Amino acid sequence: KVLYDRDSLYHRIIVEEYNDIRYLRFSTDIIQSAVSVKEPDKLVLHYTNYAHLAFLFHPDPHQILVIGLGGGSLPRKWHHDYPQARIDAVEIDPQVIEVAKRFFFFQEDDRLHAIAQDGRLFVQRTRTHYDLIFVDAYLSSRIPFHLTTREFFAEVKKKLTENGVVAFNLIGALQGPKSQLFRSLYKTLQHVFPQVYVFPVGTVSSLNEESIRNIILIATQEEKRWTKAEILQQAEQLERRGAVQAPVSFFASTYYTEKVLLNGVPLLTDDYAPVELFQIR
Repeated sequence: KVLYDRDSLYHRIIVEEYNDIRYLRFSTDIIQSAVSVKEPDKLVLHYTNYAHLAFLFHPDPHQILVIGLGGGSLPRKWHHDYPQARIDAVEIDPQVIEVAKRFFFFQEDDRLHAIAQDGRLFVQRTRTHYDLIFVDAYLSSRIPFHLTTREFFAEVKKKLTENGVVAFNLIGALQGPKSQLFRSLYKTLQHVFPQVYVFPVGTVSSLNEESIRNIILIATQEEKRWTKAEILQQAEQLERRGAVQAPVSFFASTYYTEKVLLNGVPLLTDDYAPVELFQIR
């Protein structure tokens, strides 16, 4: 059933409930967020669990920034599981923040804050340096180009701590005709960060390299590149210590080791970022 259906300055916001799962949609776009009414601390959408992969590269983040709130399930989960962390969640649409509070159990306190502001503007103005920045503002049908460019990533890098990492969620394909967004973002990130790691979400046999799916990109400031064996070893160690509250060993096993083909895709800049041409749906 539909619980909420209203237009804001930025979206048509729709909240639907099926059985005990509550969903957030923007217009007819794919699901943006979901929560179990019976188990609100459980992450429903698979890709949100994969975001824990960022903890492999910075196991004990104390300052976290999330750009793109949706229903707020991920910052709420991290707030619950990692009491040492202070989390800022930035969302351009203030009505989305209100919907997250009203329908998705999102609550602010002294460690969890929601800021109604454009993500790039917040990055430019904040004086805080973050151990982990997670960008989750890429939709499948509408892509905010100013959050995809070399200049934006350079601004993000300036607001990281010495060993801070950046994680990005996007929807696309690894190869084939619908891979332009992924390959352009990868190319652009490589111009700013020494290392970029790719983790496709899901290992279902029906998903191949041309399948549309969530893809998690993680950019680090380390000169050394980790091997897959080192990534898996780190994941196992963090799980054994209880330092991460997710099955990151399984997620780490999806690490994409194939060469990303960068020919024919642009480096995205503030002057040229034709991401509207890369829409996949």
